[in-house]
Amino acid sequence: MTAHRLLVIARRFRGPPTSGNRGYTCGMLAAAAPKPVEVRFVRPPPLDRRLEIVDDPATGGLKLVDGVDTIATATPKSFELDVPRPPSYAQALAAVGNYEGFQEHAYSNCFVCGPLLGTYAARIDRCVHLDASCVVIGWALKHEGRKHVVGTAIFDHSGELCGRALATWVEPRPAA
Repeated sequence: MTAHRLLVIARRFRGPPTSGNRGYTCGMLAAAAPKPVEVRFVRPPPLDRRLEIVDDPATGGLKLVDGVDTIATATPKSFELDVPRPPSYAQALAAVGNYEGFQEHAYSNCFVCGPLLGTYAARIDRCVHLDASCVVIGWALKHEGRKHVVGTAIFDHSGELCGRALATWVEPRPAA
């Protein structure tokens, strides 16, 4: 039996101006998966459209589709990730003012941004509710030229780990 679920990426969760933020979209796919997955994008996720999350019998994972077009695949992947201790909520709020992206950013209206997302393996232990206080941390694990491997984790307001992710980011090639 194939399970079908709907996903609409609201404009609030955009990455570049005309597409969904890939990290947000990965998190939504991971939340729909019964086990940890690695997400790969085939094309940018469209905004404000009814997308389907469908089972992928070939991989045992999921696909995010827009009609017949595959937007992303979510393949089962287990991973180990040592998560650092988070700052307190008050410490995180104090640090926000030092974020360089608030002074200058290529996509100033983006929900959250970084270089181009290559792959994203996510494990969600429990949900954090929209608009609830939380702390998100990120840390570098490895750099190879334009490719960067990073860890990300989200904690609820009391400091409990809710999810973790292992991502590969790729910097855009310099303009010629």
